[in-house]
Amino acid sequence: AEFFSAEEYFVVEVDQRGTGKSQPSVRESAAHMQYYTDISIDQIAEDYEKVREQLGMDQWLVFGGSFGSTVGINYATRYPEACLGLIVRGIYLDTPAEMQAVYARSSHVNNPQRLHEFDILYDYVQQQQQQQQQPQQQQHQSECAIEHEKLVGRLTPLDLPAPK
Repeated sequence: AEFFSAEEYFVVEVDQRGTGKSQPSVRESAAHMQYYTDISIDQIAEDYEKVREQLGMDQWLVFGGSFGSTVGINYATRYPEACLGLIVRGIYLDTPAEMQAVYARSSHVNNPQRLHEFDILYDYVQQQQQQQQQPQQQQHQSECAIEHEKLVGRLTPLDLPAPK
């Protein structure tokens, strides 16, 4: 949803690494996930600060929703002098309880399609973890990874969870 009219405000929308129009995109290939496994909220906030500096802005109003609220709070805490203010909505603080609620398989039991998609994603992540633990194995793109690629390719922006 548009919260600030670009006709009235200079709006800067930053896509976090791997999301939206940033490159390499995890939506183009699940293999690109390897570039983002160690990204922290602090690093995302640092990315945003670099964007502000590159734009030559002394200060800006920070707005974030869902996981963006977590990043916004982190950014405003780390760079208070760069913030005119902070607006957050749909606050998500990345706590273990919130992670469990978002990523619990049980939260999809009444939606067979979502349950199937969850299983595809979970199986892919589990396989990637196993391959990292056994690096001597030859890396084959498994049926699980192929299904994951197909699923990611079918998703529309409305299907994706809030950016992290």
